[in-house]
Amino acid sequence: MRSAEFLPHLSAYEPLSFSEGSVDPLGLQNAAERMADLLLPGFTVRVERARCLTLATLAVELAHDPALTPADESPQRAILAFERRCVYALARQVSKTTDPIVRGFPGRLKALRAVESRQPLTPTNYVKGPATNGLVGMHFRICRTGGLFDDDFNVLARGHKLLRVWESESGGDVWTHLRDKVIHNLQRNLRGNFQVNWSGFDDLAKICRLDKMKMRERAILGEALYDSNAGLQADTLSRLKMTDCSTIYRPRSGSADQDLVDDRKRGEIERDVMQRMAQGAAHPVTFSAALRTVAQAVLAYEQVAQILTTAFDSLRYYNFRHHNRSFMLGDALNNGKVAKAVQRCVKQLIPGVDRLQAQIRTLDEVDMPPGGAPRIVDSLRHELMPQLLDGLDGKLSGRKLLEWLIARHLRVQAEKSKQPWLVQDGEARFRFFPEHVLDDLSRRSGFLFAYRITNAYSILTDLHALS
Repeated sequence: MRSAEFLPHLSAYEPLSFSEGSVDPLGLQNAAERMADLLLPGFTVRVERARCLTLATLAVELAHDPALTPADESPQRAILAFERRCVYALARQVSKTTDPIVRGFPGRLKALRAVESRQPLTPTNYVKGPATNGLVGMHFRICRTGGLFDDDFNVLARGHKLLRVWESESGGDVWTHLRDKVIHNLQRNLRGNFQVNWSGFDDLAKICRLDKMKMRERAILGEALYDSNAGLQADTLSRLKMTDCSTIYRPRSGSADQDLVDDRKRGEIERDVMQRMAQGAAHPVTFSAALRTVAQAVLAYEQVAQILTTAFDSLRYYNFRHHNRSFMLGDALNNGKVAKAVQRCVKQLIPGVDRLQAQIRTLDEVDMPPGGAPRIVDSLRHELMPQLLDGLDGKLSGRKLLEWLIARHLRVQAEKSKQPWLVQDGEARFRFFPEHVLDDLSRRSGFLFAYRITNAYSILTDLHALS
């Protein structure tokens, strides 16, 4: 029987600009993610703290306790119950201390709001799609890749070793005494009794803080991340360790907290990191040929994606500068700034696509590691790349490029069952929704891969692999 926890339920209203349909208007992210998976498999936009891997493994092990999950049932409900208890415990501490103890934990904003309103964290006010977007769901791929637990939520030898080390470094007896208390509380939680003032919250938060890892736990997580079975991941992380990242993260004195530079500057810095990785500038003799080839393909795709996104954003810019009134494509192209941006895109697009296709073909010529890499390369060549410019042929002009981009956007949003960013007023007039405006063409970075590198730096900083 399905639990009500996994059935649809009402949630707070979210405006269009905050929904998942508000990103990737041209459907470029799918290929970007597949290519990024060759460099940093398992990393996503929210995988950024190393201790989360330990806690995800702990949730899986704890959920298998017979008191929480009968032998013939999935441990999923117990996993989610522990996630909610853990993030709620950490969120309660934020008012007493600083943000690093919870920054990077999935569901932390929901938990902070629940704490502020003195409400329990329940299935109805926790993250949407918790099996995918909760602690274990977000870290499932990277934990599986690192050999911590398998597809069926069975903790593996490395995962057991990690938890025993975490337990001993956290004070040994603390978790031994707390474990039974946690299981008893989770039993009540699974029956619908969500306590706000549970007496174990402070002890649970103390041993689960994201900023308090010790040496042996860091070492085992390092082994999991650098495992040669993880495709190009080990080689990529080793190159990142050699790269000067002091301009991306600014550690405060003696603290694990970091200040991020603004998004545009971060994108520029990370593109430079990618270029140095592609060139093998740090150690050209030992630099992996496969990694160099993948990095060059990523850069080529980024350039094409930026060209398409810039042309699309030129329409958003024009619409905003004209007070969101409906417009015709000819009017937009008569604007000097828009015309200049679009013509530059037209001039750069075909050579950029040619370079990208050449780089994708080159991926077949290097020795890829075992695992999913060959399948990713195959899907790039035969599925994602042919779709990239589907329907855009013949002599290219500014108008033709804009018409194609609008048609592509409408198709992409329809496939996502999402409302489009722009509507058609009359036969040839268009207008963007107010939520999707852009006031300056020069303010966007257009960097699709930033989160993979940024989060890798965050993980490496947590593991003290970076100075």
